[in-house]
Amino acid sequence: MPVTNVVSTSLSIQSFTSSEPGAWSNSYLITGESEAILFDVFMLHGDAKQITEGISKSGKTLKTVMVSHAPS
Repeated sequence: MPVTNVVSTSLSIQSFTSSEPGAWSNSYLITGESEAILFDVFMLHGDAKQITEGISKSGKTLKTVMVSHAPS
């Protein structure tokens, strides 16, 4: 059976580590051509602000935020 309309897309994964030792916080930004997904969020306000500003400046649309742990 022939396959039609196949779209080739590359994804990029960027990892971010908390700026303060002991905060034990990592986030991962997965981006495609025009959209982004944020996997886990930072515990520190300054780190969260920095990653959101970076997403905004990239021009990509943040579609989903996934959190893999319960809030403390």
